Amino acid sequence: MLYNLNIGGMLLGCIMKQTSLLFIPQFPLCKEDFPVEFHRTMFVALVRLAQSGVQEATEVEIENVVRNYPAQMEILQDNNYMAFMDTVKGLAVVGNYESNYNTIRKYSLLREMKAKGIDISEFYDETGDEEEEQAKFNNITIQEILNTIDLKTTVLRNKYDIHYVREEIKAGEDIQELIDGFKQQPSFGAMLQSGYLSTIWNGWSRGHLIIRAGPSSSGKSRCSVADLCQVGMLEMWDDEFQDFIPNLNYQSPTLFIATEQDIRIEVEPMFLAAVSGVEYRRIKNGLIDEEEEKRVLKAGEIIQKSNLTICSMPNFTSKTLERKIKEQVEVNGIEYMVFDYMEIQSELAAEYKENNATVPRQDLVLLSLTSDLKRMCEDYNIGILSGMQLNDSWKETKFVDESALAGSKAAKNKVDNGSIILPTTYLKKDLKILEGQFQRPGFGSNRIPLPNICEYIFKGRYSIFGDRRLKLWSYFDRGTFRRHDFFVTNDNNEIQYDIKPTVLED
Repeated sequence: MLYNLNIGGMLLGCIMKQTSLLFIPQFPLCKEDFPVEFHRTMFVALVRLAQSGVQEATEVEIENVVRNYPAQMEILQDNNYMAFMDTVKGLAVVGNYESNYNTIRKYSLLREMKAKGIDISEFYDETGDEEEEQAKFNNITIQEILNTIDLKTTVLRNKYDIHYVREEIKAGEDIQELIDGFKQQPSFGAMLQSGYLSTIWNGWSRGHLIIRAGPSSSGKSRCSVADLCQVGMLEMWDDEFQDFIPNLNYQSPTLFIATEQDIRIEVEPMFLAAVSGVEYRRIKNGLIDEEEEKRVLKAGEIIQKSNLTICSMPNFTSKTLERKIKEQVEVNGIEYMVFDYMEIQSELAAEYKENNATVPRQDLVLLSLTSDLKRMCEDYNIGILSGMQLNDSWKETKFVDESALAGSKAAKNKVDNGSIILPTTYLKKDLKILEGQFQRPGFGSNRIPLPNICEYIFKGRYSIFGDRRLKLWSYFDRGTFRRHDFFVTNDNNEIQYDIKPTVLED
């Protein structure tokens, strides 16, 4: 059997001594990891004890949780569970938990691969010499096994999958047809939440990479959530109609990759707020009333039907990002995604060092990541929107551009569209100059406040406005993820009246 009774016992012994080990997200376990009936029964009992708050499992707690299940109690008694617990708790060393965990999960991986018809003999040949095969098994990691399998499928895909073969044309032919096509249907992507940004960037197109940078807590992640909803939700709450209405801009299933935030407690409520129009903090703090709860539940149904995937990848590399993107394109058919956000961390730096045999400088690592993301946009024909932090130079700059990007201003050369969001609390002088120009719709408590963000546009590769230094002034409600644009100015705070917001028509 592809399992080690001794290592499995030591893993269970560690959990008995410290049940909180079951809650470490980096080390997920399930009952399928214990194919031996006795160990599986013991694991399930330990999970129930941990969930009830028991810190250390003893024979008494195990009996209390299993005694109402005669079949399971019989399994424990037949295997002398009291003596087993006494032995493994005495021998188990909590400091060895990760090592024991990796071994058990490696066995689980091989069992599942075998069940799916994958040949595992190069990792563990059950018909070979036991000592040799065990040595081979011990010297390979889960990641190496997965990389080997992935490499085999990638080689076949590159050879046989015509989806990844680029189109070839003879330049100069049928130009009149091309011109007429542009006249009938100008090159324009999906609508972003901002009509002005949609105009300036010709929308959000598949194959394009957008970077939205900003200082910490500037709202860039929330703006990205709102933009992803704009292309990926089948319906959205409308305050004017006081109901959910079809989203005419819907494009496809979508993907959101988080790098820092808890996806269940922090990220998912953002999407619930954006779709329902119910204030984020009220949802997150359990303060919604009965009517709001109905809206949030309905938003949940819409999100599920729209096929949004949210995943956490704090230890990402370019390779793991591509693997996730490839999976989502092939399995769910995503066309747009948000990667929140580009930053350097140890795994990414190690990958860069391995690939380039050089010291992983921050600017070079982030430039490489940007290049990889742009390539993924083109290879998988998807639109990617990602965030980035700023360095301190933005505080001394009149017009904040790519020179303020943390790590690498050269990233501008790789992206199709780029902007930097600043809270207007940093722009009080500019606000004073423009104060008389802001026409705020609404009355009383419903009156739109003055702008709270200014989005500096530093790149628009395919835009007719790409040579201008533009600033978009907006109020963004961080609670409901609604945005109201006022106007666009140049770097001298002069309103650009020729730039009109794109409006989605039926």
